Amino acid sequence: MLELKMPRRPRDIAIAAVSCALVLIGLVYTVVQFRRPHAPTVEYFTVDDGKTYFALPSPHFAPFEYEGKEAVEARLFKGSDGQPFVGYLMKYRPEMQRALVKANEATSDAGTPMPDVTIRDEDRLYKRPGESQWVPGSDPAAAEIWGGLTDPKTKARALPWH
Repeated sequence: MLELKMPRRPRDIAIAAVSCALVLIGLVYTVVQFRRPHAPTVEYFTVDDGKTYFALPSPHFAPFEYEGKEAVEARLFKGSDGQPFVGYLMKYRPEMQRALVKANEATSDAGTPMPDVTIRDEDRLYKRPGESQWVPGSDPAAAEIWGGLTDPKTKARALPWH
């Protein structure tokens, strides 16, 4: 039979107290982590070629219809005045967009993690606001669009908004 005895020596009492304190700290940390509200991930979109933008909680896979217009992803950057601006636009090829929506719906219905969907460079299309031609991500011109983006006012390198 197992017999529990209270420690009597000061050293044993200290070890027991520290052990209990560590277990208590671990429990409190775990409870706090689960109760802390997690901020939803937000993505930005536009329906007017980047003149204006709006935020929606993730996930949305552009292009999609929003208030009767085609919405595409608007990638925001921080301007020299501290305000965000749309640096470039991004959307998926129609077949990839459908695959992502289908995978996300299966995930939502089953309550399981989203299955892997391989997104190739050519499945993403990019363009700058005001331009008419969408460029596949596999085209070297795409790197010129999303790489080395500059502030339109100062021409200094722009940093992502968040």
